[in-house]
Amino acid sequence: MLCFAQERSWFFNLLEPGNPAYNSWFSLKLSAYLNITALEKSVNVTLPITLPLLEP
Repeated sequence: MLCFAQERSWFFNLLEPGNPAYNSWFSLKLSAYLNITALEKSVNVTLPITLPLLEP
């Protein structure tokens, strides 16, 4: 199951393959304490969902 943002990206790629106009890239610098445990948990939840989408 895809989230709305993933479905939108998939749809726009079908509509116009390879068009980077629908990707927005930006950077944001944050300074705060990094909770390593929370980061590990979020990566462990996100990777199994995202990796199959990257396979051809």
